[in-house]
Amino acid sequence: MPRLLLTVADAFELSTGLTVVVPDVDLGKGHSHRIRVELRRPDGSRETVDGVASIPFVDGPNVTRRPMHTFQFRMPKSRVPLGTEIWTTDVEPRTP
Repeated sequence: MPRLLLTVADAFELSTGLTVVVPDVDLGKGHSHRIRVELRRPDGSRETVDGVASIPFVDGPNVTRRPMHTFQFRMPKSRVPLGTEIWTTDVEPRTP
């Protein structure tokens, strides 16, 4: 059953073509996961996309809480406006 993972509070477009959204989310164990999610935008449109959820910083002197996963998508930032809800789907991500 689909569940809400997060509501986008900010997004950053990297020079690599990836967009990273925040806040981060606890997906349990595992450093990196391929994931298929549904973007539910504030304008009512929806899109199912594949992405990666990974833990960017797992060690270091400033880590004081359980590591959390950030979501990265190969798309422009404009496709993930603030307020977009990111939901799980019942479909496995495609393999490259």
